[in-house]
Amino acid sequence: MAKPKIDAKQALEDIRSGTDDQTLMAKYGLSAKGLQSLFKKLILLGVVTRQEIDQRTPESLGDVGITGDRQSALGGGKSPGRTVNAQEAARDVRSGVPDADLMEKYRLSAKGLQSLFRQLVDAEVVSQREIDARMPWTESTVDVLGILRQHGLDRSYIAKRDTDVPSNCVACGVPQTMEFDVCPTCGTNVSEFKAKRMERKQREKAAWICPACGRPQGKEYAECPVCGVIVSKLR
Repeated sequence: MAKPKIDAKQALEDIRSGTDDQTLMAKYGLSAKGLQSLFKKLILLGVVTRQEIDQRTPESLGDVGITGDRQSALGGGKSPGRTVNAQEAARDVRSGVPDADLMEKYRLSAKGLQSLFRQLVDAEVVSQREIDARMPWTESTVDVLGILRQHGLDRSYIAKRDTDVPSNCVACGVPQTMEFDVCPTCGTNVSEFKAKRMERKQREKAAWICPACGRPQGKEYAECPVCGVIVSKLR
């Protein structure tokens, strides 16, 4: 089976409109792990930031600890956020309760549910195989289309992204991790925008602007060095 193909532009609109994790998972047919895969790839594409993702849900929904396991008996497993009984969560996992229902029951975001799964595995309450067996592998990973396709890129591009050098769209200012030829958020042609901005700045600083071609110059000319018009004859 193929990975779910998600239009990145539509997903981005849903995220920015405040759509919660459970609704996103239902709309795109994803598990909590798959939703995190979608978030990661959108961040790597540079069209959304981790801060935008995290601001959608209260911090407490992603902060979870477990009790009733061997770690908590030894004084570990504590968290400043909500606490989940490890044995009860393990029973839910083994009975096949869907991710969305687990998130609703324990009041967790997709990130919080993944944290819960990791802690249950680390505490040896459930195995990673049991976690993975709950959902088809296709629901755990995402093939992001839309923005990739729009810019003539393929999936290998995602692995090459450098997320350490954030930038912003020169037109709309949306944070990105690269500079696109055409901004995927506002649709501005970046090269044209920069050229017009440069021309505007030159006009503001120009000592003289040719009345024929409109090109700014550092001084006044009797004959425009760009279009060759003789200014006196034009007037």
